[in-house]
Amino acid sequence: MRFKGRDVFHAPTQKSGVTYSVQFEWRLAAHWAGYRRFKDFQALDGDEQSEIVATYRAWAQMRAVEEYAAAKAMK
Repeated sequence: MRFKGRDVFHAPTQKSGVTYSVQFEWRLAAHWAGYRRFKDFQALDGDEQSEIVATYRAWAQMRAVEEYAAAKAMK
């Protein structure tokens, strides 16, 4: 996905002190997809899990781009 010609998956972010965690991202993706228990998400095969995580990542990136544009428009 690109925003203003840049790959949003590799765009630098401001220093916030937040670090990335694969486990946390997968748990968020499972929750986003409607799984109440992470065990249920883990029971899916790897391809199904990966599809959900990839879709969640794209959704989160689109949301960040939209929020950035909205904040910029408010200035």
